Amino acid sequence: MAGAGTGKTTYLLNQALNVPHEKNVLYLTYTEAAAIHFASRVKAIRGAVPGNITVMTWYSFLLAHGVRPFPYPLPGILPRGISFVEGKVPQRRGVTRGNPAYYLANERGDVFSSRLADLACKCNEQVGGDAVNRISDMFDIILIDEAQDLSSYDYDYISSLMHTPATVIVVGDPRQRTYTTSKEGPYTEETFFDYARRRQLCEIDTNSLSVCHRCRPDVVALANALFPDLPALACATPDEGTHLRTLSKGERAKPPVDFLEAMHLTWQAKSLPYSNCSTMTMGASKGSEFDNVAVWLTKPMSMWLDNREAALKPGARAKMYVAVTRARNNLWLVRPQ
Repeated sequence: MAGAGTGKTTYLLNQALNVPHEKNVLYLTYTEAAAIHFASRVKAIRGAVPGNITVMTWYSFLLAHGVRPFPYPLPGILPRGISFVEGKVPQRRGVTRGNPAYYLANERGDVFSSRLADLACKCNEQVGGDAVNRISDMFDIILIDEAQDLSSYDYDYISSLMHTPATVIVVGDPRQRTYTTSKEGPYTEETFFDYARRRQLCEIDTNSLSVCHRCRPDVVALANALFPDLPALACATPDEGTHLRTLSKGERAKPPVDFLEAMHLTWQAKSLPYSNCSTMTMGASKGSEFDNVAVWLTKPMSMWLDNREAALKPGARAKMYVAVTRARNNLWLVRPQ
């Protein structure tokens, strides 16, 4: 369990590249963008992704290895794809958990994304654990990145994997929980690390990656303040004066050049009052880093800056944390007018 800029993905990259060539490695992450980024880093070092390293998204992994080889809960149906949903799937009369129609979005055999891990657990149960044993036979080491985005039955499936001979390493930052695979089922209010600690499933290391190598000290201090109950990050970058700046009312009319050239992060996609600015949503920026960043605060975020006791919903707190920790140098905070 580690914070932003501490080298989580680099740690997994080194794990993957340093295993003997006869060992097979599976790297899993939540988004397509993160999977592509990891593969590109492997290629930059090795020239190509070695044959013993497989890179997949979590959803693709569950469908390909957890469900399709053993689709026994779905008699006569071969699951074909994934139907992505946000929030909860609308309840249908007479359709309960365990019923094939509970998992399927359509007659083509697409599985609801929020129920994919639940279905994978059912498949594994019905074959006495052979599904995860098959995965363990295929891969010696399983690396799971961005674990804070997983939820509910994902945890049970990881637990099953951890009870196989495969080495399973899970990495994540609970502060960056801006997405979630499911809002249904058990454990939706806790992270995988909460789940693992409560069940004494595995050792949880909070010390090895505890130093931020990306952000300046004043930015790290701001990020730590957002999550005072979690271990504070130390900072490896030199203290060379203030890098945390607020755009003043006078600067709004004619903002500094370095502000205009920064990456502008907003709560949702919107037009900014300045033309030709590079923009991205706060959630989409996760996994990226930029020299200079301008964060367009929401009203609750701005209120929290003035009063650290002010209410800030978990999703907003996580997105603000992600946004401010994207900056290698200057961080601009833009308050709502």
